[in-house]
Amino acid sequence: MESLFSKILVPMDGSDYSFKAAEHAINIARRYESEITLISIVASKVRYGASSGVFGAIPPSYLNKYENEAKKWFNRVLIMAEKDGLKIKKIKTNVITTPLSIVSTIIRYAQKDETDLIVIGTKGITGFKKMLVGSVASGVVTYAHCPVLVIR
Repeated sequence: MESLFSKILVPMDGSDYSFKAAEHAINIARRYESEITLISIVASKVRYGASSGVFGAIPPSYLNKYENEAKKWFNRVLIMAEKDGLKIKKIKTNVITTPLSIVSTIIRYAQKDETDLIVIGTKGITGFKKMLVGSVASGVVTYAHCPVLVIR
C-alpha cells in the first residue's frame, strides 16, 4: 500500500522557519517512510530594456555564492535527518534558477515531482511581508495541488 505522504517537498531559504519546516518534514518522513526533496529557488527577475538588452539576469558569481549557501542549508538538514535516524538516500536537493515567481516555481516543481505534501515555513529571510503568514507561504497554500503544512 502506498504511503499517505510518499513525497514531501521542503522549500529552503536559510531562515529559521525553513529549518523548522525541514525538522517537521523529517518527523513526517520517518512516520510515513517518505522521500524528502529540499529545494532552494533563485528568482532572476529578468527584465527586457528599451535598447533590447536583457537586465536582471543572475551573475554567475552570485549564483555560485547562493548555491554554496544552499549546500550548507541542505547539509544541515541532512545532518538533522541522520541524527533522527532517517535514511539519507531518501533526501534529494536542488537549487532552481527561474525568471518566474518563487511561488509558481514551488507549485510547478511540486506538480512535476508528484509531491504529496509541501512543508514550508511561515516567513522567509525577507522578513515581514504579511503579519501572520509570509507572501510565499500564503501563495503556496493558495495554489498548491496537494496539502501544505505551514510551520511557524
